[in-house]
Amino acid sequence: MLKLDLPWLQGVVRAKKPKHLPVVLTRIEVDALLAQLQGDSWIVANLLYGAGLRLLEALRLRVKDVDFTRREIIVRDGKGQKDRVTMLPMRVVEPLRQHLNKVQRVHQGDLAEGFGEANLPFALARKYPNAAKEWGWQFVFRRAIALRIHAGTAFIAITCMRKPSRGRCVRRRGVLA
Repeated sequence: MLKLDLPWLQGVVRAKKPKHLPVVLTRIEVDALLAQLQGDSWIVANLLYGAGLRLLEALRLRVKDVDFTRREIIVRDGKGQKDRVTMLPMRVVEPLRQHLNKVQRVHQGDLAEGFGEANLPFALARKYPNAAKEWGWQFVFRRAIALRIHAGTAFIAITCMRKPSRGRCVRRRGVLA
């Protein structure tokens, strides 16, 4: 830029940008991985693989965002704080329906005992005071979202299916070398 000759810079070597190649599994490896999973973990893994969801997008999925008739999932507040629509994989439809039926029964029991409120985004709790108890606002994977009450305020803590443990579980089961 300045077009000045700086002799002390002659021996300096520029740092090279490392090339990070993505880890891509073959279909056989993916099938072997999915065959090792059961229950909620199987559904989440199939949503990650088949619908292209990120881990936290899958775990924060709400009942109202799954549309079985159109086979769509609405991902809200995803990467870049943007919403998007993605497909619901056919192989997940029936297991997800069964899972939601179980979750709905648990939710109804929680409501009967005076619990069952989901954390609402932004100021919706003030705008719609009863929305936290409605079925549509409940999380699809309740076990992954633990609602802890501390001094009268609720906050979300991701308690299971965390990223660091995911790789260890896969290696421990012998699916990947």
